[in-house]
Amino acid sequence: MIPRRLSALLAGAALLVSSLGSPGARALAAATPIPSGVPLSQVRPVVGAVAWDGGKTVAPWVWEQRFPEARSIGGLVQTLGDDPLILRNAPLDYEWQVTTDGKTWRTLPETRVRNERRRVRIFRLGFPVRASGLRLVVASIRDQRPVVQSLEILERPDANVRLAPWVLVVNSTEDPKLPGHGQEFIPLVRSCPGYENAGAQQIWVADLEPGFLKAEPAPLAVFLSGTFKDWCQVDRSHWRGVERILAAPTVPMWASCGGAQALAIIADSGTARAWDCPHCRDEDRPRTPIYGHIGHTGQGRLACGDYAQCTFEKGPKAIVTAATEPLFEGMPPSFQVMQSHCGQLNYAPDGWDVVAGGGEGALTRIQCLRKRGHLVYAAQFHIEMAGTPETSRQLMVNFLRLARHSLTAP
Repeated sequence: MIPRRLSALLAGAALLVSSLGSPGARALAAATPIPSGVPLSQVRPVVGAVAWDGGKTVAPWVWEQRFPEARSIGGLVQTLGDDPLILRNAPLDYEWQVTTDGKTWRTLPETRVRNERRRVRIFRLGFPVRASGLRLVVASIRDQRPVVQSLEILERPDANVRLAPWVLVVNSTEDPKLPGHGQEFIPLVRSCPGYENAGAQQIWVADLEPGFLKAEPAPLAVFLSGTFKDWCQVDRSHWRGVERILAAPTVPMWASCGGAQALAIIADSGTARAWDCPHCRDEDRPRTPIYGHIGHTGQGRLACGDYAQCTFEKGPKAIVTAATEPLFEGMPPSFQVMQSHCGQLNYAPDGWDVVAGGGEGALTRIQCLRKRGHLVYAAQFHIEMAGTPETSRQLMVNFLRLARHSLTAP
């Protein structure tokens, strides 16, 4: 159901356009012709090449275009916002509408979106419609103005849309600022052969939920960054969408360090009950027993989040891999990769396997977990961190190969 205020805004937009009439009116300013049959060459658009900028006006914003002759519309491919990595200055609540006579407009229900979080989205209609005009009606926006980076009209709902593969990078920290922690995965992905032009979007962890991944086009993989706070200090509600995804993963996932710990904690304890850390834990009733610290150099009870007396593991450290794990294909049984943590996992949750452990000189026993039957990895180490470039690239090449195969397998 559409909220009453939003319905009023959308209805008001129809009246506004009817009364304005001319495409030179304020609500239609900055509109440019919608390209017909011009494919999006890649998910990552050229910055500055904007199809429509609604400007800093008041709601509703309307972008209307009339066609020289009626045409078939089976779907739309859109890229929103004015940033190549995050959703910024974009429609938030909106819908696309069509007309056959230029007077009466009807909504394409498949295109109605509330609280948009995707930069790139493909709409496929239930059946093609004939229209002499198309318009975007925006009831609310993200940031300062609504921008449509690019738009392609599909003639048929089943049209083949060829887009470059893209990855979703998640800032797993408590700071929602974007771009944020975790964007280091992107140059690593683009350093792999065949992925030089891979697209990317970054979101905050609280926005990651099954609906985001269900929308077309699906990302090739999801990467979760490390974190900084201890788990008793984290708002568990930010991870509830991830919890729903883990229940039935549909997209390959890679989580580093704190992100890996979060996946294990969710798998073992869930998000419904409070989390703790070794500094505040009641050893008789631990809330997240799967999580611990490598060690402490001081004595007495320490404040949560105070790592001054924690033992850290930093820099390149050796790990030992499971011989049967395809992630490590073509790699030696032991190699060095970057580490930066004081927290660690004490055991593998049910349904997960340890696929890499600590090698000679390493302090952390569990180095990488995999959710059984799925391409979901929780790695204590950092492939996205500078220091072991060849190892990081090989692991990323292997992971992307597995991810692409999983999406094309019958």
